[in-house]
Amino acid sequence: MKRTQWLFLLLLTVAMATTAATCGGSSSSGSSSPAADDDTSPADDDDNDDMSPDDDDDNDSAGETTFTDSTTGLMWQNGENVGKGYYDWTDAANYCDALTWAGLSGWQLPSIDQLRTLIRGCAATVTGGGCTVSDASSCLDLSCDNSVCIGCAADGGPGGSGAYWPSQITGMLGFYYWSGSLVSDYNGYAWYVNFAYGEVDYEAISNVDMIVRCVRQP
Repeated sequence: MKRTQWLFLLLLTVAMATTAATCGGSSSSGSSSPAADDDTSPADDDDNDDMSPDDDDDNDSAGETTFTDSTTGLMWQNGENVGKGYYDWTDAANYCDALTWAGLSGWQLPSIDQLRTLIRGCAATVTGGGCTVSDASSCLDLSCDNSVCIGCAADGGPGGSGAYWPSQITGMLGFYYWSGSLVSDYNGYAWYVNFAYGEVDYEAISNVDMIVRCVRQP
């Protein structure tokens, strides 16, 4: 074989080997898969797991808890989302009837007696206090709204932000909570509790600026 032919073949062989090595490396790199998402990280935001408290997929039940009052056995809707909707009286009742909260159904709009059992720290309006508005005693007419039903000083209760409800209760404070009890001698009005004052009073059922905390029977 002539020297020039041998040199050409040698150079060609070296070039082919180099090309193969380079291509092999590129192919290996290009075919590698990205690391699989294991969906277990507390900061995972891929919206596919529901396993993390920091997940942003909006499929968890944040803001939907319950509070069972040991003094009555009643279970109450609880959590940061309670009171964020506004209803007239009829819509409030329908809302509770259709509600699924914290995975539970069977809710209802509380009677004024049930709602008053949540009042804490205001002696005049707690259950058995001087305010005589009550389903149990059939005292639901306007004469039952005596002077002490006005409640106590603003925001002086044991709950968060001074609410007159148990410390375990959360949700909106500064609005009126509907009861399911109608004023017996004043057509189109129903009783409510304002937990900022521990107040028991009445309002037109057409008022759409009221809020609700539903209850379940034991």
